[in-house]
Amino acid sequence: MGKRYRYSPGSESARKRARSRAAAQGRAVKARGGRTGRNVPLDTTFVAPKGAARNAALAEKKRDEKPPSQRGMTEVGLNRLRQIRDGEPMSLRTLRRVIRYLSRHLVDKDGETWADWGKGRQAWNGWGGDEMGRWVIKILRRNDSDWFTKWAESPRNRRLMRHLGK
Repeated sequence: MGKRYRYSPGSESARKRARSRAAAQGRAVKARGGRTGRNVPLDTTFVAPKGAARNAALAEKKRDEKPPSQRGMTEVGLNRLRQIRDGEPMSLRTLRRVIRYLSRHLVDKDGETWADWGKGRQAWNGWGGDEMGRWVIKILRRNDSDWFTKWAESPRNRRLMRHLGK
């Protein structure tokens, strides 16, 4: 069995600081008229590459072949899978969510069930896999440079970029 991590919501003061930072970021985006660092509106949409769509379709197929107890992905993940698989447009806000997911779940690739299409691999590919990660980094670097620069400062995020060759 792989590692298990307990979620800790943190202290009340940590939650207040997080809410304060989120509010400040929201005010900054509003002050720019809802635009990002390169003056691209946050609701500008992009369509995922074909490789990411193939990964999502394969993840869905592998997930459906598994018994219910071995099926990965939350409802949010399944919605993202369908969005990527079907070539639906995604906003910069959504692409930010995708890259944050991939960054958090890079450790899933080291899991014991990766080779057997366990829950971690189903979810990783459902979110578009490596192809999606490389593409999202390229899009965010070009169209949301202020946010991307700040995001790329984290060691965990730099690890993802190294893994993807970016």
